[in-house]
Amino acid sequence: MVIQDWISRSRIYKMTDDADLRERHANAQQVMEDLLQCAEEHGVCEVEGSLFEDDEALDDEPRPAGHKVTLGLYDEDESVHAIAGAEISETGELVVNLLALNPVELNRSGSTAALRILSGIRALAEQIEVTLNLEPLKQINKGRFWLTGVALLSAAGEDGR
Repeated sequence: MVIQDWISRSRIYKMTDDADLRERHANAQQVMEDLLQCAEEHGVCEVEGSLFEDDEALDDEPRPAGHKVTLGLYDEDESVHAIAGAEISETGELVVNLLALNPVELNRSGSTAALRILSGIRALAEQIEVTLNLEPLKQINKGRFWLTGVALLSAAGEDGR
């Protein structure tokens, strides 16, 4: 499983002499362990078939609520760069609870993986017509992912919640 591999890699990367990098990997490891626990408790979050196949269905059918989803950022060779745990809440929000980067991305000072997955999550929220809530990300990575998301939403003219 990808997350187990990432946890193992973070354990190794935490052995660095760089205090900031060591702290980032320690924090990331905790998030990955939370994602792993969620996956073990709830299984893979799947919905059979497409949620929204056409625009007419968007107007006639209620939005799914209370569904946990796991989202990933992949590249062409199917390498995983980031994973997010989210939920479509009863109030019609896409709440991003957890976000973990591939440990290799944490080592790259110029990595854009967090920005790219947050951009994709924002596009998903727009497509399924729900509000994006990034508040839980304040507790992860010293709030850096939350701040990145707020900047992204602000640039798009959204409220930055």
